[in-house]
Amino acid sequence: MKNSIIYSILILLVTFTSCKHDHSEHDHAGHNHDSQDNHASHGHGHDNEHGHVPEEASSTVALTTAQIKTTGIQFGTFTPIKVNGYVQANGKLDLPPNAYAGIHAKAAGFIRNTKKLIEGNYIKKGSIIAYLEHPDFISLQQEYLEEKATVEYNSLELNRQTSLLAQGAGVEKTVQLTQKNLDIAQSKLSALTKRLSYLGINPKNVTTNKIVQRVPILSTLSGYITAHEIHDGMYVTPNNELVEVANHNHLHLELNIFEKDIAKIKKEQKISYTVPALGGEIYEGDVHVIGKIFDEENKTVLVHGHLGKTTPN
Repeated sequence: MKNSIIYSILILLVTFTSCKHDHSEHDHAGHNHDSQDNHASHGHGHDNEHGHVPEEASSTVALTTAQIKTTGIQFGTFTPIKVNGYVQANGKLDLPPNAYAGIHAKAAGFIRNTKKLIEGNYIKKGSIIAYLEHPDFISLQQEYLEEKATVEYNSLELNRQTSLLAQGAGVEKTVQLTQKNLDIAQSKLSALTKRLSYLGINPKNVTTNKIVQRVPILSTLSGYITAHEIHDGMYVTPNNELVEVANHNHLHLELNIFEKDIAKIKKEQKISYTVPALGGEIYEGDVHVIGKIFDEENKTVLVHGHLGKTTPN
């Protein structure tokens, strides 16, 4: 009955950062000063020689070193900055296997009083989803009460035979036989106690005036109902999965990164992703595990990502 992930294939963008190389401030500044000085001296030479600025230099303004200092012009330098790059990938929102739970009846029986179950609804661990009814439950409690009485009787009889033996009026073989019967009865009672507890019947509450004919079927996990196949009157066995529940606390991203991009992916890198089925809202996450197995067919590597504080509903 297990469903695949709740959301369809996603379009995801994995962001990464890189830096430009530094350039020497001295080299850059020197280059600019030399260039400006050359322009200035070049222009000055032509002015002295010809008395006018050449046509090809008419659109250029040349300043001398003195003019630069007078006007307060300063030359900037190259500084390293971060630039964003993007690795585009697809993937899905997924859950680990232990985030799913299949709810089964613990014994064969008939379903009664099924609760309102709708796919997508949230249920808590221990919530009753239905009741299971069968005549065997009554027989089991009857057997438990009988064995409990047998243990009490054999215990009293053992005390009596032991007292007689101490007074020289008893027989040791009788004491041994009574002890054997008590041990057998206690073993059976212990097994019956465990069977009742497993079914959800508290043995301490079972009396001759209080025998139940149905037991509750409980959710074994808190989460959202992803599938169910249960209705009143149906006969079930422990092999039937009645309800499937998924816990979204461990929802994560599974990204398929192409071979050419895998070198750009680093652990703890930021992830921006969208869920097309839910609109264009952008969610955040980060890279948690980079897979070591290369998919030869698709030429991809699987990357596991954790979700940010805001997650798709």
